Amino acid sequence: MTVTSIGDLARSMMLRIQTSERKAEHDRLTAELASGQTMDIAERVGGDMSIVVDMNSRFSRLDAYDLAIEEANIMAATMQSVLDGMRSDARELGTLLLGMTEASMPQERAQASLQARSSLESAISALNTRIAGRSLFAGAATDQPALADADLLISELKLVLGGLSDWQEVVQAADQWFEDPSGFASAIYRGGESSLTPFRVADGEDLGVAKRADDPAFRALLRDTALAVLATDPDLGLTGAGQSALLKRAGERILTDHGKITEMAAEIGHIQSLLEEFGVRNAAARTGLEQTRNELFAADPYEVATRLKDVQFQLESLYTVTVRSANLSLVNFLK
Repeated sequence: MTVTSIGDLARSMMLRIQTSERKAEHDRLTAELASGQTMDIAERVGGDMSIVVDMNSRFSRLDAYDLAIEEANIMAATMQSVLDGMRSDARELGTLLLGMTEASMPQERAQASLQARSSLESAISALNTRIAGRSLFAGAATDQPALADADLLISELKLVLGGLSDWQEVVQAADQWFEDPSGFASAIYRGGESSLTPFRVADGEDLGVAKRADDPAFRALLRDTALAVLATDPDLGLTGAGQSALLKRAGERILTDHGKITEMAAEIGHIQSLLEEFGVRNAAARTGLEQTRNELFAADPYEVATRLKDVQFQLESLYTVTVRSANLSLVNFLK
């Protein structure tokens, strides 16, 4: 039967505790030497962890701002692409229609209406653009298309223009329908009445990017393009001269609409420059915050290396003592 004294047990327990403590300190110092940061944050801030909480909160806000700026930039860039396409179509169509005269042949007028139909479909498709499954020009109703299709727009507008034989009356009736809340807004626009919530891009700074398909500039372009589509429709019964006059007027207005879309593109361009500015400011704020954190929690590499060397020596000493104690107990047991 093995007999172990209380002194042997106490000594063994003490050695295990000391070894465990030195190993933990060795691991901590090794991590500090590798990272350059203290592992004992509570000790460094004197137990006031609110400093750490506040710093982490500021980093989290900067992360959120960076994400918002990234999303806003994607939205703005996509909008610019859409507007570029719409402006190009409007300029081409407006220039074509502006050349219509009383001497224009029926085939020329018909071809102009066909091109207007193609432009109308392209404009509606562009305004129904989606990003990551979200409708871009539908305001807050991102799960809905912004507009109904071109077929419905033309059929609804024809109901309003039916029975009118004077091209000027046709223009006036179309203007009223596109402005009437029970007209275009009710029959064709499918988006929300409110715009998307602005992006929070910095402390106390919100930036709105969204444009809706019921914006006056878009409505005007859709209206005038639709008038060009219907100018040669036999159901309206306009004379050849009336068709040419309506096509020409639509062309004049479409070129004006082109200017309004260009102004909108300039607005979005300004927003893009602001997003870039806020991105730079936030990056500078992050750099300053990281410097503050590094200064606060930095570990002195020389001090850590010296302490690590001491701990390694202590571990070696404890190992030696442990081995000797074990050998002594074995000798005593063999006696």
